[in-house]
Amino acid sequence: MKTAKIFKHGNSQAVRLPKEFRFSGTEVLIKHAEGSEQEVAMIWMFDTDILVHLINRKSGYERIARRMSGRLPGELRISAITLSELEFGVQNGELRDENAQVLADTLEFFQAVDFPCDAAEEFGDIKTSLLATGKAIGPYDMLIAAHARSMGATVVTNNEREFRRVPGLEVQNWLKSWKPSRCPPPNCALMGTKIQPALTLSGTRAKR
Repeated sequence: MKTAKIFKHGNSQAVRLPKEFRFSGTEVLIKHAEGSEQEVAMIWMFDTDILVHLINRKSGYERIARRMSGRLPGELRISAITLSELEFGVQNGELRDENAQVLADTLEFFQAVDFPCDAAEEFGDIKTSLLATGKAIGPYDMLIAAHARSMGATVVTNNEREFRRVPGLEVQNWLKSWKPSRCPPPNCALMGTKIQPALTLSGTRAKR
């Protein structure tokens, strides 16, 4: 099922449609689908930085795990771009077998999604906009932002400074304090021993 991003400005709303659903005219008929509110889930796309923070159990990782708890299937996603960076972290370390298992365990909580052609158009728009303002961000971050924007997802990151430069992109930092609107289940698998602090992307050796 495809989703579309809803933008709000005052009392007005606009919808960014995926490329294959866009119209050539200036007016369309609309109809309310009964029960559709329950069918549409919020999509959270994790960037590489915050995933490594979670995997390595850095300070505040419990906040990330708490907000992941109780999410519906398909809400938590990672881009193939992020997965590529994580795979490099595994292959570039000395503890490859252990790190590969850690990554496999982590991916059980996420839906990894391929980079679509729609995101390529978004990437072109994002890079053009950022270069025009002289505030370009890293190429991988632009690709992740384009992927998220193409599917109406919110990027979950600890790198707010760069991602918030991208126009039309929703960004949240789950390391910050948060008061839930509903209580999550008391036992979250992420708080247990499933994720071990083994994967590091920044060095030549995976740290434990």
